[in-house]
Amino acid sequence: MTTLLVTGCAGFIGSNFCRLFENEFKIIGVDCMGRGSHPANIPERITFHDLDISRASTVSGLMDSLPHLDGIINFAAESHVDFSLQDDAKFWKTNVEGLRCLARWAIRKKIRLLQVSTDEVYGSSLKGEWFTEKSPLNPRNPYAASKAAGDLLVLSYSHSNGLDGVITRGCNTMGPRQFPDKVVPKAVTCFLKDESFPLYRTSAKRLWLDVESHCRAVKLLFEKGKSGEVYNIASGQDHEIETRALVETIRNIVGKGTIREVDDRAGYDLRYLISAEKIQNEFGWSPRKKLPQLIEQTVLWYHDHPEWIRECKV
Repeated sequence: MTTLLVTGCAGFIGSNFCRLFENEFKIIGVDCMGRGSHPANIPERITFHDLDISRASTVSGLMDSLPHLDGIINFAAESHVDFSLQDDAKFWKTNVEGLRCLARWAIRKKIRLLQVSTDEVYGSSLKGEWFTEKSPLNPRNPYAASKAAGDLLVLSYSHSNGLDGVITRGCNTMGPRQFPDKVVPKAVTCFLKDESFPLYRTSAKRLWLDVESHCRAVKLLFEKGKSGEVYNIASGQDHEIETRALVETIRNIVGKGTIREVDDRAGYDLRYLISAEKIQNEFGWSPRKKLPQLIEQTVLWYHDHPEWIRECKV
């Protein structure tokens, strides 16, 4: 059985990946249990280690203690744009230095590293252009800049240091177990409490993808992606929706709550459009859920798991 080190295993996409494939892989899970991590996200069947990937000696100690490892999938990241605007130190520490520690160890042991990145590295699609893997990087906030720096680090190591590295860049993802300071679980939480949801005055547009499809794409690319390559993971035009319309849809499903407008944050990107033609053409991957179904199922999960929300350290 393939043995994987999965970082960020208590976060949103990482925990869904572990739960989806815990019977298919032997998973060694790593998480520093910071903001965005939830103890209840960690599947019982994986081996869990509470550690910070930016501490090289700790990472090396764990790696050297493992009798066998076939690869690393790095979901670990500081990812909240608002916090990166206030203090970006943790973002560079985790998203760049932490990734560097993992990459150097992967080089030494000659194993694959898959880096989970984001569409935000391309910047805003102001003219409605679709970004491909060859589009220039144009990060517009410290979070996106730190992820872009991590991507470039992996690519440089792949081309010059022998790293077997693959990068994925995903669009906005929706599903269970996402920390409730992100738009979908935050909206559900506010409306369930009959509280007002703070919505930016300028309504952005986003592509949305279900978390299961995202995880299956990551697995596919870990197994079949080409070393030194980047792959976008995204839905299509029929999965794009204005944030205002998304929040109003969530309110309608919950059946109560209000919306209040707030000033746009600094560096606010109004639209992300990334093309997933590469993974679709090379491997036949496509999203599994339509947008209306995805929204309703996600809202119902948070509605049915109030204890999970209560236990979040917001």
